[in-house]
Amino acid sequence: MPGLLITCTVGCLLIAYRYIRSGLDQAVVSAERIAEGDLIHEFDTSRNDEIGQLLQAVGHINGGVADMIGNIRGSTDQMTVAASEIASGNADLSARTESQASSLEETASAMETLTETVQQNAANASQANQLTTEAATVAAQGGAVVAQAVSTMASIKDCSARITDIISVIDGIAFQTNILALNAAVDAMRSCVMPVQALAGKRITTIEGLASTHGPALQQAWIEHQVPQCGYCQSGMLMAAAALLATHAHPTDAQIDAAMTNLCRCGTYPRVRAAIHSAATAGNKAKP
Repeated sequence: MPGLLITCTVGCLLIAYRYIRSGLDQAVVSAERIAEGDLIHEFDTSRNDEIGQLLQAVGHINGGVADMIGNIRGSTDQMTVAASEIASGNADLSARTESQASSLEETASAMETLTETVQQNAANASQANQLTTEAATVAAQGGAVVAQAVSTMASIKDCSARITDIISVIDGIAFQTNILALNAAVDAMRSCVMPVQALAGKRITTIEGLASTHGPALQQAWIEHQVPQCGYCQSGMLMAAAALLATHAHPTDAQIDAAMTNLCRCGTYPRVRAAIHSAATAGNKAKP
């Protein structure tokens, strides 16, 4: 009887050992799969003992880790989108910065041009004042005969302070518009770069005076070939063309290109050539 009791006891212990060992092995396998990253492994939690509770706890750990990784992945995706938006914003900011830098460069260039214009106007005013002073001195030395001339020079001297403003107004109005035809419409000069004192004693023809020369033929040719677009340079273009036809009855394309130095912002140079050729032909036919 004692031997049978011992045998039964050993058998029961062996069965209990195997039962416990199988649950622990299952828990170890589950933990190893979690460690390997297998978070979709299903656990057998049908046991109601402590081993079952252990497996249930391992299952809860597995679910918690899976949820945490999912949250981390979602946060990573959001960070990726945010980083992309930040990169796009930086690129847009860089583009705006470059645009502003370009605008500043253009403003600086315009200021330099304005400064040069002001300096030129000041030099012209200074030269006019010097000429006026010299003329007043010569007139004073002439005595009573030139007394009226002295008075006139004094008036000019008093007005010389306003010459700078007058020249500025003339430059603004005449820039690439009116070209002066000097010496019987032979030399075409831009009025915006022609000092006033250089015109003394010379014949001046503006665009209003072209009606008696090549003006009508040029105006008709300008209309037929649709040369005018914005109108910015047309006065200067017509004056230069009239000066060219005054010296070249049948100008070549090369002569036209050399004479027409006005800047056309609309790029109608081919139409200008065609219109000048048409005006030359019409002018020659009109001659008796």
